Amino acid sequence: MSKKAKYRKIHNTRYYTPHELAECVGVTPKTIYSHIELGLPADKGVKPYLICGAEAKDFYCQFYNKTTIDHGKDEVLCHGCGRVFSFNNIEVKCTSTGKYYNDAKVQVMVEGRCPYCQRKFNRFKSMKAVKGMKTGATIPIAKLIGKE
Repeated sequence: MSKKAKYRKIHNTRYYTPHELAECVGVTPKTIYSHIELGLPADKGVKPYLICGAEAKDFYCQFYNKTTIDHGKDEVLCHGCGRVFSFNNIEVKCTSTGKYYNDAKVQVMVEGRCPYCQRKFNRFKSMKAVKGMKTGATIPIAKLIGKE
């Protein structure tokens, strides 16, 4: 069962210890303690910590259902570090995939490395089609972001 579904087992009217909540959510108690560090509300005045079910459910709803981050046409979201950066200022390789969305747009693959964590990324972008563009053709970055 996916982790998204497991937080639904939490009862709103109950208080949980980290070990009970770990069993309910399907993770280890150590993970619950790291979630407390990330903002899971817990009463730290008593040992073991007590966690309100309603607050835990709210935390996990937000934790597992993160919204998408809007970014611009020349920006990429790194799946390693979660940062948005412009591929305008870094070294990237742009190649045509040969697939057309319609007569006016062609699919292009942008390859590079995140400037923060150095993880490789591959993203597909669209650009205005150029007559005679072959699969695997290298495309200048300025043409992809519309500055040429």
